[in-house]
Amino acid sequence: MSNKYEYLSHVLTNYFSVSVGDSEAAAVSALREDMGGNQALAAGVRQDFAAALADPNFSWQSILETLDVATALDEAGAREYASSLFNKISSR
Repeated sequence: MSNKYEYLSHVLTNYFSVSVGDSEAAAVSALREDMGGNQALAAGVRQDFAAALADPNFSWQSILETLDVATALDEAGAREYASSLFNKISSR
């Protein structure tokens, strides 16, 4: 997998992967807390999510499945899930 979006990969692997075992709400809460104490993390996560969502060549379906976060029926569903997740992470 490409390291083009390193923060995105980090977040999906360490907060949202099924192997972590947290609910989505718990993962969002933990990430938001960590982002609150680490401005570099916060900026990187927001930038990577926004850039990947705007990148027509980026496959959300592939990354979500590869990192064992979620299974989507199609790319549109995966992007919709990612957008929803980004909104939850970014809202305060």
